[in-house]
Amino acid sequence: QMLSGALINGKELFKRIVDSLPSALEKRGFKSVKDAIDSGERQKESFEVRNPVIDHDKCTRCGLCVAVCPYFALSMDEKVEVDAAECFGCGLCESRCPVGAIGGVLI
Repeated sequence: QMLSGALINGKELFKRIVDSLPSALEKRGFKSVKDAIDSGERQKESFEVRNPVIDHDKCTRCGLCVAVCPYFALSMDEKVEVDAAECFGCGLCESRCPVGAIGGVLI
């Protein structure tokens, strides 16, 4: 996932993660990474799926989003459709759209 994240958002992602680590640890009550590891505690993180929103006026129907979707959540007949039950909200479609017709997933 780290490699995919860097491919999608750029390698600056690694710096953002390292820079935000102290506040993330503090938020969870840890003073260091070692404290977190030694605690043996697994914190359950919540994940809210943000499905892509297609701007059909901008969409050129190139099909790239359908081709790159690893969850097979996008399809295209007359227009690109999103199967919300299959979409994991990874944002790959949004990051690859050459005309910026997909939004709503990436922050």
